[in-house]
Amino acid sequence: MTLNYIADALNFSIAGDKNFDVANISYADEAAENDLAVAFSLKDIERTKANAVLTEPRIVAAKKIFVFCSYGEIISALADVANFFVREGLRKNYNIPPRYEKFFDGVMCGKNFEVGAGTVIEPFVTIGDDVKIGANCFIESNVSIGSGTVIENNCVIHSGARIGAKSFLHYEKCGVAKCFFGIGQAILGDGVQVGYNSIIQRGTISDTLIGERTLIGNLVVIAHDVKIDSDSRVVCQSGIAGGAKVGSHVKILAQSGVVDNVELEDYVTLLSKSVATKNVKHGKTISGLYGREHKAELKTQASLRKLKWK
Repeated sequence: MTLNYIADALNFSIAGDKNFDVANISYADEAAENDLAVAFSLKDIERTKANAVLTEPRIVAAKKIFVFCSYGEIISALADVANFFVREGLRKNYNIPPRYEKFFDGVMCGKNFEVGAGTVIEPFVTIGDDVKIGANCFIESNVSIGSGTVIENNCVIHSGARIGAKSFLHYEKCGVAKCFFGIGQAILGDGVQVGYNSIIQRGTISDTLIGERTLIGNLVVIAHDVKIDSDSRVVCQSGIAGGAKVGSHVKILAQSGVVDNVELEDYVTLLSKSVATKNVKHGKTISGLYGREHKAELKTQASLRKLKWK
């Protein structure tokens, strides 16, 4: 599909080769050469491999083809392009409610459902279209698995969990609050366990990925486009905001949060009731509401206690 075809349909402007063919829409750091990369910043433009970039009007010295949306409406443009790709048949829409054409042992499932040998699915589970569940998994009752979800082998999903929920990307267009439900998937690696009443949203235009042997506790919310590497732990009542990246062997302890697009490198520990507000380097321990290293946070708290308030 040419950039000119997209721009004419969505009222964008183009600087560069209007006849350039794009294969997909992707975030800048994930885009291939023939993708249309969504760039939120100059850094996104500089580091993307894509030849074509969707961004707000800006002056930049880069050998790229630019598709410009209106200023301040990059999220709206992302949603418009993603929906356009769906209408043109280049991306799949997982938001269409499944018809639940098949029923077995109290389980309702949509079209193209695949399940591996040795997997146990208890009654009152709902499974959408195009779902793949590997071998030797255990899915407790009252679990909901959204369309397009992939669950690899040896996974355990406890009651009340929702895997592959809509992405709920919030944005504003012409002063009106809107919501984009996403066209990405949720993918769980081998040996992942998800606790009671936890939610893992699917991606907006990329996928939400949970790495091998990662443990997700009870009442946890993992938002759209989150990437978690292997052998990490997210303890109960914690939340990870959209686009965050979590390395391997990371511990996110109870009632903690990770701000959107923040990256936690390998072996980071986020202590209970803490918030990671900025990127955290390998092996650091973070505590408090402002993402400080634990020792620095303790010193700050000690200094505050010494103050004499009048």
